[in-house]
Amino acid sequence: MNKQALINTFALVYKEYNFPPTAGKILGFFFVNSQRDFTFNEVMVGIQASKSATSKALKFLVNIEEVNFKFSEVKKRKRLFFLNNKSVKRRNEKLIKAHSLETNLLKQCLNVRKDENSEIYALIKSNVAFNEDMIQFATDKLYSHFETEQNSTEK
Repeated sequence: MNKQALINTFALVYKEYNFPPTAGKILGFFFVNSQRDFTFNEVMVGIQASKSATSKALKFLVNIEEVNFKFSEVKKRKRLFFLNNKSVKRRNEKLIKAHSLETNLLKQCLNVRKDENSEIYALIKSNVAFNEDMIQFATDKLYSHFETEQNSTEK
């Protein structure tokens, strides 16, 4: 798969996270290129999007801290955009937190509902058990895969 096809595929993947397609393409653009910092125009050309779509998507990504920017040392008003190194870990932490919240709510539902519909009751219990296993596994893996980052922030 060539770079442009990969970039376009990222749009589909990040759509599952409810990201706008252009934002997914921008993240893909950062992942497929070795360079760290990009000007607005480089991003726009690289993802083959309009100025307006690129601007909206970059604002979105900066607001949710997936992308950061700094000002160029040469041209003080020109921004250079780059991928936030901590965004992947943070996004996964949010997913784990959301599953934890859902699991706690489902446990509360089990406590307040009457066991008249055993099929739904069993479904909720299975969902709780699955979520608890998944949360534990994901938490362990998150910190083992990102331990270098965690250790460097503790120092």
